[in-house]
Amino acid sequence: MGIIARQSSKAALVTYIGVALGLLNQIIVYPLALSIDKLGELQFVLQTASFFPPFILLGLNAVITKYYANYSYEPELKQSLYGAVVLTVSLNSVVFLALFLAFKDTIISYYNEASGISSLAVYVLIALSILFSYSSLASSIAAIRGRIAIPNLLNQLVKIILPILALLYFTKWISFDQVLISLLAYYVSLTIFYIYYITRQDEIKPNLSLPSMINRLDLKSLSIFGFFSLLSGIGASLTTKIDIIMITSSLGAYQNGLYSWALFIANAISIPYMLISVIATPIISSYFKNEDYDAIERLYKTSSASILLLALLAFFTLWLSIDDLFLLMPRGNEFNKAKNMVLILGVAAIVDMACGVNSHIISMSQKFKYLLIFLFIAVLLNVSLNYLLIPKYGIEGSGIATLVSIFVFNVCKYIFIKKHLKISPFSSKTIQIALLGISLYIVTTLIPGTEFPLLNILINTSFFGGLFILAAYKLKLSPEINQFVNKQLIRIRIQPFD
Repeated sequence: MGIIARQSSKAALVTYIGVALGLLNQIIVYPLALSIDKLGELQFVLQTASFFPPFILLGLNAVITKYYANYSYEPELKQSLYGAVVLTVSLNSVVFLALFLAFKDTIISYYNEASGISSLAVYVLIALSILFSYSSLASSIAAIRGRIAIPNLLNQLVKIILPILALLYFTKWISFDQVLISLLAYYVSLTIFYIYYITRQDEIKPNLSLPSMINRLDLKSLSIFGFFSLLSGIGASLTTKIDIIMITSSLGAYQNGLYSWALFIANAISIPYMLISVIATPIISSYFKNEDYDAIERLYKTSSASILLLALLAFFTLWLSIDDLFLLMPRGNEFNKAKNMVLILGVAAIVDMACGVNSHIISMSQKFKYLLIFLFIAVLLNVSLNYLLIPKYGIEGSGIATLVSIFVFNVCKYIFIKKHLKISPFSSKTIQIALLGISLYIVTTLIPGTEFPLLNILINTSFFGGLFILAAYKLKLSPEINQFVNKQLIRIRIQPFD
């Protein structure tokens, strides 16, 4: 975990600046500049575009993460691995585009009639799906090299570009169609720069010779692992993205706008988990390669404690402020309809984060195939519950489906790892972190409110956040976070006081 803290620190700084920008956008800019149905259409495009990359990548981002160490020692082997990955993704992109063109009339007419999604939005969605695939692959290659800060910065730039486009639309400088076209142009430029960046980090000259790939690479092992990673990726997409598609299809863009807003808030809570997991995956792979199971257990426990601490800090700070946020927001009375969704999806995020890097441990082990079984169970639950609950309970039904599927998914992974590796992510510190967060939350709710929403937010977040951080630091509930904080204090010539 020590190396994870070091590698993640720069990316975390960039990400939390992005979170601040994102919250500003979600609370002020988008509610002011976009109607909820236009916000829903934009989020449908972006979220659905991120649903398709697993089908295009065929698990190759996981393959290169797991097997890079096996081939990187010899330049020709490494270039053959890069060649196999680039060739496969390029061919899959062509097939994906061809399938869309073959059925485009049916697809466009369905979403146009059922949800009011424009034909241009569908075209942009398809293009973004291919661009996201290449960006995801580039991100995996950068993570192998221990470089996640710049890729993370590139991903955060959309939180500047998209609100600018929204404001230009609000002031009638551009139309909504031009917003979509500009968004596509941005991601084209971003993908080109992404590829340029990774070529500066590693010599990437893909060998596209099929005989070289066949003779040099263990294609059987790569294909088997890639196949199961593909199914895992599809399962993950179905678990996390299918709700957006089903809500838009069943309830329309307006309800998707409300759901997407709540989903953004929940995803902000999950940022520590995403940062740590990106850099943790290749490290876990190396631990398995060296059969260092003690290191895996240490990482498992420390990552769980650190992520849970940060998750509770983010969630309780948000929940203490949410009513005042609605009072400050343009159209806050409308977005208030998504309050229950924020709670449900926030709890789901905490459950997922508290269990640590369990998916990554299983996926990098010899028993990676079992992750597919657990994903299948989660997908079956999620899709079935969405189908049953959305017509009856609307977007809250979809939130309940997400919470139940994530809980069951993590229970399955916990039992499996406990049985086969004899390790658990939980310790006495887990209970201490949870009790500290809940206790301070209850105490903070007793503070009398004022008639000024912004002042209430400042008081509640400062009181809860300050006490929570100080208590966690003094009690050393996350030694790794303490170690990182102490290093920063020493750099600015302040004596650590834990």
